[in-house]
Amino acid sequence: MIEHYDENGDLVAMSSETPKQPIDTPRADLAYIRPCPLRRFPSELCVKHGDDYFVVAISREQLMNMLEAGTKQLREFDKRPIEDTEIG
Repeated sequence: MIEHYDENGDLVAMSSETPKQPIDTPRADLAYIRPCPLRRFPSELCVKHGDDYFVVAISREQLMNMLEAGTKQLREFDKRPIEDTEIG
C-alpha cells in the first residue's frame, strides 16, 4: 500500500501501487463506494477493470467532493428530456 499525505503530514489516502494507464483506457467494468475498514477513513472507492480490482481509501473531504459532484451530475441529468437518454 502507498500512503498519501497532505502538506500537514496527515495521512489522506492509501492506494496500491499500479502502473499509470494511458488516458484512452477503457471504462471500468464496475465502480462503487463502500465503508472503509480503516477507522480514519469513512469510505473506500472500489473499481473493477477486467480481472483487476483497485481499492483506495478516501477521506471525508474527498467523499464530500464526490457527493457534491455526483449530486450536480444527477441534477443535470434529470433536467434532460427523456429523448436524450438511452432509456427513452
